[in-house]
Amino acid sequence: MQACRHANGRDWRIIKPGIRENNFFIGLLDPSGISMQEITIAGMPDRPQGNTFAQFSFEGNRFVHYTCFPNRVL
Repeated sequence: MQACRHANGRDWRIIKPGIRENNFFIGLLDPSGISMQEITIAGMPDRPQGNTFAQFSFEGNRFVHYTCFPNRVL
């Protein structure tokens, strides 16, 4: 799971990869709590993933996700 401070300087954006390579949970943490939604990204393989790495850029405008099981996919 990765988090990045929102542009408003108060809230946080959260991204959590799901069990499948094309599945992610995206949320917003603000003073009222956390709200999450599950999304499926078309065009990405629909297979289990493992040994993953995810990171936001320093500016917070880019996100990269890498899985090395069963295949190496960036």
